[in-house]
Amino acid sequence: MVVAHQGRKVLTIGGMLLFGQERERLISDAWIQVGRFQGLDKSRIEDHAAPWSHLLQAVEDEVAFVRKHINHGADVHV
Repeated sequence: MVVAHQGRKVLTIGGMLLFGQERERLISDAWIQVGRFQGLDKSRIEDHAAPWSHLLQAVEDEVAFVRKHINHGADVHV
């Protein structure tokens, strides 16, 4: 999470994502998105979530999303 750079310790990108106070400004394109689709072609989104919260909270939010939809059936065509 921390590396030596030019004689001092600095956060890595992973460290910044987890612990950085300015992570939204410095790494604005790092976010999580999850969705539930209807049908096989993924053209209709039934439900989705994309929390912009702190990374650890966002992971918990996404796990809650999966739990919300876990009882829905799925057909797998091979």
